[in-house]
Amino acid sequence: KMRLDTNNFEKGAVQGYKTIYKHFVKKEDFLSVNYTTPHLSNAINYINRFSIKNDTVSLDELEAKIMSSWVEIGNATTNNSLFGVIDMDLVKTEMGKSSIHDMWDVYVGPLRQKVRVLYKTKNRYDVWEWQKCLMKDNEEWTVSNINEILK
Repeated sequence: KMRLDTNNFEKGAVQGYKTIYKHFVKKEDFLSVNYTTPHLSNAINYINRFSIKNDTVSLDELEAKIMSSWVEIGNATTNNSLFGVIDMDLVKTEMGKSSIHDMWDVYVGPLRQKVRVLYKTKNRYDVWEWQKCLMKDNEEWTVSNINEILK
């Protein structure tokens, strides 16, 4: 389990919720931004095509609380990666670090961290899953699931 600055992450998670909500309300293409995964972007775009904006969510009292955090083996998918999975910068870095002497070592990576966040507003609850690649320094968080619509 990775250490996570809970207060900073929760503040950023609130800002991320507001950003994604505004993007959704404007019916903009989620594949053109880097803060959602390709699968989630396609799902949101599909839902947004048929949604009717009768009621709005009040974001004034929005609160975020981390429910759980874990590390798993696998690529963190983002819209700025090749096919959503292959991060060319990470491939170059890993190729540069490898040598013939490491050929027999067990490679465990790539690793990603996931964080499940509960959002509460005046009249609704949402659960979002955030992820980031742990193999790169200063990697950005992306939303990988909202209310488990991808399961």
